[in-house]
Amino acid sequence: MAQDILPDCSPYCESFRCSRDPPAMETSKKEGRKVVWCTWVNDECDGPWCKFGVCAEHKMSKNGKCGRAKKEAAKAEPGHYEKPLDPESVLDEKSYKMFKKTRGAGNT
Repeated sequence: MAQDILPDCSPYCESFRCSRDPPAMETSKKEGRKVVWCTWVNDECDGPWCKFGVCAEHKMSKNGKCGRAKKEAAKAEPGHYEKPLDPESVLDEKSYKMFKKTRGAGNT
């Protein structure tokens, strides 16, 4: 089984927080792009490699990877036990009539 490749944790994530008191993280625009700025070191935020960077959901691993992405990917993939949907049960009445007209009544 292949090892899951998780993305790096990012300071742009809504769950990323600065644990300094007061927080040293500021968001600004630089050259037309969003930048997360650390006022403590006066440089761009290092994200998961900063010792003050934390995940509010406690999903950041020790190597700076996002565990939340793994959970979301598992939800997005259908399980092997799910049956494929029947087009007739999904379509509304107008679409079903068009489907039957183009595909023929009962000829699939």
